[in-house]
Amino acid sequence: MLHFAPEKSLAPRLRTALGDRYVTTDLFMSGVDRKEDITQMTFADASFDFIYCSNVLEHVTEDAAAMSELYRVLAPGGVAIVQVPIRGSKTYEDDSITDPRERFKHFGQGDHVRYYGEDIDERLERAGFSVAPFYMLDELTLSEADILRMNLGKRELIHKCEKLK
Repeated sequence: MLHFAPEKSLAPRLRTALGDRYVTTDLFMSGVDRKEDITQMTFADASFDFIYCSNVLEHVTEDAAAMSELYRVLAPGGVAIVQVPIRGSKTYEDDSITDPRERFKHFGQGDHVRYYGEDIDERLERAGFSVAPFYMLDELTLSEADILRMNLGKRELIHKCEKLK
């Protein structure tokens, strides 16, 4: 498993469960296994059966290159889970917006370079993935109490991206 920008609450649990089959990476974050640029990774082709990339691509200027790299390092039959902030039907990006305050106004955070739209499926498919979007809360059978306890009340679209054999 390859985990981009590993969440501090999730990474230790995955490390315990997967041991040396779990690899964390980020270009800027400290404490990861490998410093990697998602647009030019040094991993061999088909290195991972599973990739988790949550809230990363909206920070990457060359997201098409990043998506292609995710596809390249994923093994045939493998799955990548991709999650990004989505607003509307069409992705909004403007390379001329570089000031963090302006980016915050346009993209919701000072270091974001775009707001994805529902058309992210097409972008991921252009990289080669077979894409199946889903909402986690629709897939899980949780009580209202569990949803509150796990802070899952926000309904977010998640993309299951497969590299077909």
